[in-house]
Amino acid sequence: MSRIRIFGVIAAVLAIGVATAGVAEGAKVKNGNFEKGSFKNWKTKTTPSDLPAPPRGVILTTRWRLYTKQDRDIGVLMRPPYARGGGNPIRLPKPKGKYSPVIDMSNPGHNVLYRTLKVPSSAKTLKLKAYWHNDARNWSFAGSFLQPEEGDQYFSIDLLEPNADPESAKNSDRLEHLFSPDPDPAKAAGRRSTDYVSGWKSFKASVKKYQGQKVTLRLAETDTQSFNYVGIDNVKFGK
Repeated sequence: MSRIRIFGVIAAVLAIGVATAGVAEGAKVKNGNFEKGSFKNWKTKTTPSDLPAPPRGVILTTRWRLYTKQDRDIGVLMRPPYARGGGNPIRLPKPKGKYSPVIDMSNPGHNVLYRTLKVPSSAKTLKLKAYWHNDARNWSFAGSFLQPEEGDQYFSIDLLEPNADPESAKNSDRLEHLFSPDPDPAKAAGRRSTDYVSGWKSFKASVKKYQGQKVTLRLAETDTQSFNYVGIDNVKFGK
């Protein structure tokens, strides 16, 4: 083989390598694993419901926060003195990496963690990890995240139209559904308590038909009965 042909082959291989690296880099979800230690690239919304005035000196807060291996014990570090429901300690699963998100609530409400993503041309799936801990041991949903009915205890992970309200539960706004618990009381009657508490679970949605388009990934949660800790992590595109 001549020296010119050898150089040509090497150049072609390098070009393919650069192109492949470009595709892989483009398929990444920035801060999809929350390892920046912040909610950069994400948006959060909390909507607490009204409660009677707490005791003097007690401040009620509801927020999305990141937790670590050292502060995953809800019972000790995250529940306020004026907490709803029982007082049994809750231990979140170990974070996927250094940080993982959770909705830290002190009063009933509905809360959303979401972001808009552009689907790479090479992506076929969107993958993520999720966990939940429903302290009420019951699932109930009246059909809207915008104004939760008394008794609602639920969450849903979805891909929405990019311009949809992140709290929308309309089928017309939902492109793909990754997961939500079954709120049917008849089906829930035979469940064990562990069905309301999970470790990390893997979920994915097909995004092949959305290649080159924008979609909104959202985790929506509502809680009026008791604490309903949920979180997602390791969000990434796959082939």
